[in-house]
Amino acid sequence: MARRPPPPPKSTGLPPAFFGIVVLLVAVVAVFYIGSKVGPPEEEAPPVEKKSPFADIPDELPPGVTKRESPFASTSSDGEPGSDAEKPNNPFADLATPKSDPIWTDAMELGDAGMDLAEQAAKAKQAGDHDGFKSFGKQAKEKLNEALTMTAEWEQGLVADLGASHGQVRSIQRTRKIWLNRLMALKKTVGM
Repeated sequence: MARRPPPPPKSTGLPPAFFGIVVLLVAVVAVFYIGSKVGPPEEEAPPVEKKSPFADIPDELPPGVTKRESPFASTSSDGEPGSDAEKPNNPFADLATPKSDPIWTDAMELGDAGMDLAEQAAKAKQAGDHDGFKSFGKQAKEKLNEALTMTAEWEQGLVADLGASHGQVRSIQRTRKIWLNRLMALKKTVGM
């Protein structure tokens, strides 16, 4: 029979207790050290005066416009600039918006008529009315093409004046893209 090796000697538990005491002492020293750094609060600092970082920058005006000519300049009752007399609420209120332009309103009427005719052409196709489909499709193509043609240069002018990121310009571009997509679909199905 094989002999079993003798069991290892049992630990006295001294090392774990020793490490626990060391950790406890380090924690107590750290608390006292941090506590000595934090003292009673001293007098409160006077409140800091808030100053606008843009107070020294003069008001901007468009090139070639003096402060007296500007609709943004505040004037006193005797017409002198610099007082806090009433300022216009909306300095751009008298400017026409792109969507109120007569070119756009006429194009919208044509575009809406063209889209309605395209819907009628689709319904005629589903009903099996080939002649109605061709007739409505041809009329829709003409209306959409006219709406796109009359607004092409106008849209380019708006992009040049207002920029492509202007909200109304983007809305106009979306509407024209819808018209163009419908026109392309009609050209594929109805023919040129």
